[in-house]
Amino acid sequence: MGIEPRRLAHVALTVADPAIAAAWWQERLGYALRESVEDDDGELLSTVSATPASCEVMLVRAADRSGGGLHHVAFAVDQRDRIADAALLFAELAVPVEVGLGQHGVGQLSYIYFFEPSGNRVALVHSPLWWESGAAPVRWPAASWRRAMWLWGAPPPSSFFEVHT
Repeated sequence: MGIEPRRLAHVALTVADPAIAAAWWQERLGYALRESVEDDDGELLSTVSATPASCEVMLVRAADRSGGGLHHVAFAVDQRDRIADAALLFAELAVPVEVGLGQHGVGQLSYIYFFEPSGNRVALVHSPLWWESGAAPVRWPAASWRRAMWLWGAPPPSSFFEVHT
């Protein structure tokens, strides 16, 4: 028995500057900026999408500001309780979970993050959020960045920010 995700939700790329990267996706590919999060060091992440989905590409500032990596790939499940089902299955199968269960403020994404055997970070997510055409992006100021990242659930370990492939 598996979790049976229904679709690719998003890919999260590490970049040197999320604002500059998001501008490229908007100008060159016609994506819409959905959300951006600032921390005390500037833009932490931006999400862009070509469809009404809350996020198709997440642009995450690399810890060393180098960029050019894969932070994670996320697969969507149809119901939020499937994330908890995944946690139970992972416990039974000894799949190492990096962080979760939890929910991001960004995208209202419920999540669980884990590593597949090759060492790539994978997430299972559920988001009820869909954007109307022309909707203004949500901007999370530095004072709210923790809430944007972890609406509830334990904060991730430092590896969440430091490890990418």
